[in-house]
Amino acid sequence: MEALPSEKEIARRAEAGIGLTSPELATLMAHVKLALKEEVLTTELPDQDVFASRLPDYFPRPLRERFTSEIRSHQLRREIVTTMLINDLVDNAGISYAFRLAEDVGVTSIDAVRTYVAIDAIFGVNHLWRRIRAANLPVALSDRLTLDTRRLIDRAGRWLLNYRPQPLAVGAEINRFAAKVKAMTPRMSEWLRGDDKAIVEKEAAEFTTQGAPHDLAYRVAVGLYRYSLLDIIDIADIIEIDTAEVADTYFALMDRLGTDGLLTAVSELPRNDRWQALARLAIRDDIYASLRALCFDVLAVGEPDESGEQKIAEWEHISASRVERARRTLNEIRECGAKDLATLSVAARQIRRMTRTSGRGAST
Repeated sequence: MEALPSEKEIARRAEAGIGLTSPELATLMAHVKLALKEEVLTTELPDQDVFASRLPDYFPRPLRERFTSEIRSHQLRREIVTTMLINDLVDNAGISYAFRLAEDVGVTSIDAVRTYVAIDAIFGVNHLWRRIRAANLPVALSDRLTLDTRRLIDRAGRWLLNYRPQPLAVGAEINRFAAKVKAMTPRMSEWLRGDDKAIVEKEAAEFTTQGAPHDLAYRVAVGLYRYSLLDIIDIADIIEIDTAEVADTYFALMDRLGTDGLLTAVSELPRNDRWQALARLAIRDDIYASLRALCFDVLAVGEPDESGEQKIAEWEHISASRVERARRTLNEIRECGAKDLATLSVAARQIRRMTRTSGRGAST
């Protein structure tokens, strides 16, 4: 680590708004990869099918076709699989991905690796990376699309670690979510409404104007809403109803409560130290958890053939006093214009007070 600046120099650069140089970033990336590889090689991960299945991709096609069995028994197969896995994780999810999950959720680096592989398969992340890189976009736009996709990876990773049994059964989670996420993604424009729909369309239009193909631009712009498909699929499995009905209700609730504006304000809060960063995460997770719980409540009183708006109207009628108290406070917060840690914490609390269920359950 001698090639990296001292703590004093890092503090000076942070004060001046200067980051690491390219050689310094390359050095840091190399050390992160080496440390993660060392950890993975002490486990059984490289031997498990869901990870080892990438081994043939290391070799050229002619070798794969001629030496299939020899490749599977290669003496360095564990090392090759581990190298491919960690290169993929660090290059795509970022140098700090495993560290961020450890800080945010308190998990190990091995848990972070499992989670990344699951997210990659569930949301088609690698395919998205390849499309971004192949599109020959301006550097600033390519970086923006990449960073927006990493936000999806971060949020989906925390969801899997918070809601699914641990250690994560990667293959089972992929089987449970991937096909449904793929099938539901083309219908996102149908389910989103109001400000949420407008925000996605505006961002996609900006990406397209800067040179991104329309379908790629929309896929990235809708990414953080696709994240909610994990909750939607889980809710549908728990109460055994159609995912489309849950999706329509969930996104109608987002629009009705105006949660996107709150989530955007949370993202704009300062994160100058670990505790500020954790406070932001806590508020964001609280809002999403309340949306999940409210979705259970609304679906419990609505009829299958009703629209999301009709279900919400019926739920509001039944829960009028509780909903009205919370809405008054939320309106006061919006009118005062202050979007700091205190007001957003109160807003998240008011949304939670509308709920009757915990919303924390997960299907098996």
